[in-house]
Amino acid sequence: MYGRDAEINKIVRELIQQANTGASIAILGPGGIGKTSIALSVMHGDRICSKYESNRVFISCEAVTSIDAIVSDLASALQVSLEGIREPISAISAQLRRTPHLIILDNFETPWDLPHVRSEAEGLLANLAAVEMTSVLVTARGSQYPAGVKWTQSYSPVHFARRYPPTPTARAFLQGYYIDLAHRGSIPNSDTQRQFAQEFQYQQAELKASDVSGQANDLHNLACLYMRQPGSLNKPREKFLAAIALRDRIHDWAGKADDLMGIGQFHLQISETKATEGKLLEALSLYNQIGDNLGQASALNTLGRFSTAQPNCDNAEMYYTKALSLNIAGGNIVGQAESLAGLARVSLIQSQFDKARAKIDESISLHSPAHYADHLLTHGRVLIVELKYEEARHALNHAAELHAAAGDRLGSADDALYLAFIYLQRPNSFDKASEMALKSLGEYQAVDNISGRGSAFATLAMLDIRRGLDDQALKKLETALVFHRQVNNLLGEALDHYYIGYAQLQSARYEQALTSLNRAFELNVKTGNIQGQAENKTKIAEVLL
Repeated sequence: MYGRDAEINKIVRELIQQANTGASIAILGPGGIGKTSIALSVMHGDRICSKYESNRVFISCEAVTSIDAIVSDLASALQVSLEGIREPISAISAQLRRTPHLIILDNFETPWDLPHVRSEAEGLLANLAAVEMTSVLVTARGSQYPAGVKWTQSYSPVHFARRYPPTPTARAFLQGYYIDLAHRGSIPNSDTQRQFAQEFQYQQAELKASDVSGQANDLHNLACLYMRQPGSLNKPREKFLAAIALRDRIHDWAGKADDLMGIGQFHLQISETKATEGKLLEALSLYNQIGDNLGQASALNTLGRFSTAQPNCDNAEMYYTKALSLNIAGGNIVGQAESLAGLARVSLIQSQFDKARAKIDESISLHSPAHYADHLLTHGRVLIVELKYEEARHALNHAAELHAAAGDRLGSADDALYLAFIYLQRPNSFDKASEMALKSLGEYQAVDNISGRGSAFATLAMLDIRRGLDDQALKKLETALVFHRQVNNLLGEALDHYYIGYAQLQSARYEQALTSLNRAFELNVKTGNIQGQAENKTKIAEVLL
């Protein structure tokens, strides 16, 4: 989801790359939009903990009215005794020079906004920033950063609400929404989302026309919320497009690229393949123009997912490999894990199961919580081809819990579909298989995912075949074919034809079965699905015998 990963990863990358020289970073913006939460996420992230170890200091300046209080808190955190010390900053600096340190000064605007303290506050920052191996991260309200420091970078959390809706409930929701996303990758339930979206929409109408950037950000965030809500299928596209129109007015190309990514994700969710690729390639081009390598990596990962769904394995592998390289260069662990999981999915299609196992193991070892559910889903798929059904069931159930907690209905649909397949392998679990297949169908319908609906019908048809209901199965498979052809899902079509041939063979319609199975084989050759080809040939041999 589009949350704070990009901002957090950029800050983490700066802090790691400049740990030995020291980075100076400011996170700026209005009150209540998550500046503190971003700083805490950075401070407690695995990469920062590994790099800075215990030398991470968080100082809250919210109620501070003098610089002496900050100096005292710093000395205490660094275990520096100031007793009898005339130059406390010198003593603190000497301690900081011993090893890389990260100093976070939260709500620094409180002392800095005081006229009689501002000069001293800027002097403290300048002294800390001048210490070798000391990185300073400041959060402050407003858009102006303190003078006297050569800032490595300044950030504003522009991909989230810049203003609170009017009610306390919405205010609490926004804080909880971001904090949960940053720390667990989860989001609140749909009822709360709907209430917040209504408040957010009301707020949008109240915004001043002059705040074009703020309006665009709000529209982007509202679109992201709508993507997680049932019954909002056209609203995400409308909001993203409205945001893009505003970005064009103020030449905000980075924001426009993010909006294009959002539209691409939306089209991918509803299986609109041509629109997906066009928007993602446009986003990739913009990220390239503005030199945003991590933005390019994100677009490439999504293009890899799109190409996998076609499937175009050569393109998917190219996109994921390029994304992996950019993510490694940028120190983006989340992006690396997604690239590796994507390569595992490509290897599954190519029947390169050992390679798929190696890639998904590497991905999971990086443990990116915001994407962990998808990686577990892929892990479950690998376990299925390894015939480790019980382990696969546990992995998929875990993925289902995480997808449900995140409000990811498409992920939940995929989990249920593969769980249905597992239960199909157990003669005494057909009722459970039916329950899971129907659940997946309902979820795919809720997000208008055409390809998924075809796969759910095919799974229900396979269940009918197992129960000896061949005519019912054939009707469902014809429906599945309609859906899969609608979005040009060749792998889905191949599986449909295979099941049709299977059902025709069961009812002794040998010539028809041979035609269906040969068509399935042709499609599997076209997509490079070696396992599918082998299964088709085996079933064709049964017909000929």
